[in-house]
Amino acid sequence: MDNHDIIENLRQGDSKVYQTLFVNYFGMVKYLVENNQGTEEDARDVFQDTILVLINKSRQADFVLKASIKTFIYSVARNIWYSRARKRKGLKTITDFEDYLESDETAVERKKAHDERLDRLEKQLAAMGDPCKTLLQQFYYLKRSMTEIAKNLGYTNANHAKSQKYKCMKKLKSMILSEG
Repeated sequence: MDNHDIIENLRQGDSKVYQTLFVNYFGMVKYLVENNQGTEEDARDVFQDTILVLINKSRQADFVLKASIKTFIYSVARNIWYSRARKRKGLKTITDFEDYLESDETAVERKKAHDERLDRLEKQLAAMGDPCKTLLQQFYYLKRSMTEIAKNLGYTNANHAKSQKYKCMKKLKSMILSEG
């Protein structure tokens, strides 16, 4: 689910979205709370209150999410925990890890670059033809052992398959470097 789908599902009261949010983001809130003098129980309370804030916001007609759900949840949870911890435990500062949260634009750019690299690799593998293409796919994608690959491709033994894999990788690297 993307951010828009999550907000829409919250507006409609879809209970499945709560489980999705818990699975995806509770660990982040738990880490924040436990690393700032809290317990797992505190983290559960903070997470629940954070989700209530998100639900209430999502039901406002003029609400527009300007960050990712992850960033929103982190920011709200951070503020809730800081307020509680300051009152209960005298916490003066909070140890953040928000530097690890990337913006939506950064995530999209990183995914796009990754997808482009995969597309180039797939084209280069196709251009290599068999047996290199099949050998590399079996080893890297299907995680087959050299013994299995030798049997599947008719090599005399695993060492022969390993030698062929080395040659194929050398050929693939050469193709990648020549593409620039």
